[in-house]
Amino acid sequence: METYTWSTAYVDLLKEINILEMRLRDLERDLRGAERAYEGGIVKLTASYSGMPSGSGTNVQAMDYAEMLLNEIVMIENTLVRKHATKIEMEQQMGEMQSLERRISFMRDVEQKSLQQIALDLNFSYSWVSKISARTERLKVS
Repeated sequence: METYTWSTAYVDLLKEINILEMRLRDLERDLRGAERAYEGGIVKLTASYSGMPSGSGTNVQAMDYAEMLLNEIVMIENTLVRKHATKIEMEQQMGEMQSLERRISFMRDVEQKSLQQIALDLNFSYSWVSKISARTERLKVS
């Protein structure tokens, strides 16, 4: 059984942020489409809950759909603000880790620093930092 670690939690948070940002972009595209349809009077934005095919919707349906999209956009934006704040807090805590392995891992994988730069920052030789880095697991940050 795999242990859930700080690095797993951090990577999961990054993936969650990416998924929320993808969903936000998708909803914003849908909202632009609903607004164009409403303004142009050519509304074809109906969902058929009866299971039967249906024709064009009305401007009221387009407004309702746009309002629903706006509500979901606001909820996702608020969630993203919280997730980004958590990410910043986690990065601050990870940057303060005491073990050399964890500091090197953080600088390499989160701060995206080269091993040469890490060696300079930590006042160690490049070969020592390289050796430590080789034995630490990389964060699977996409």
